[in-house]
Order: sequence, then structure tokens, then C-alpha cells
Amino acid sequence: MVLAHGMLVRFKTSFAEVVRALEEVDEASNIFLEVLSSSPKIAVALGEKAFLRTGRHLTAFTTVVGKGSKTLVRVIAAGSRASFPALVDYNASRGK
Repeated sequence: MVLAHGMLVRFKTSFAEVVRALEEVDEASNIFLEVLSSSPKIAVALGEKAFLRTGRHLTAFTTVVGKGSKTLVRVIAAGSRASFPALVDYNASRGK
């Protein structure tokens, strides 16, 4: 079963500050981060965190849209069992 959640947040800060914060959170942007040269300013990020002992992962897809002095951030997060670490569970499935 795949669980997914989404959220929309409006920040009263600049687009550049939000993108810089996104870069610093490894799980939010460790796979892909692209700032497009468009108007309005847009950034797209994809990140993933793997949990080796349980064989699960959490993926986050984020869009950032700069609208003047405000910045809109949309995040969709999903997790499931089917991930790379599921190939090797380090005996976590034994419950020891």
C-alpha cells in the first residue's frame, strides 16, 4: 500500500531563501533540484530517504513558485515498501 500526502504552504519570504533551505535539507532534494529560468520563478525538487532496517522509503516531490514577496511551496510525499533497501534487510525481518 502506498500512502501519499500533499500540502501547500505560503511563505512570506523570498524565493531564493526558500530554495536555499530546500538545498540544505538532503531528504528534500538529494535526487534532483532544478531552478527554472522562468517568470514567475519556479523550482522543482525530488528527494528520498531510505530506511534500511524496515525496507521502506519516503519520497518527496516539491515545487516552489515565487510570487513577489511571497513564495508558494507544494509538497507531495509518498512512501512504500518497494525500494532499493528491500533487497537486503540486514535481518530486520527476523524481528531481532
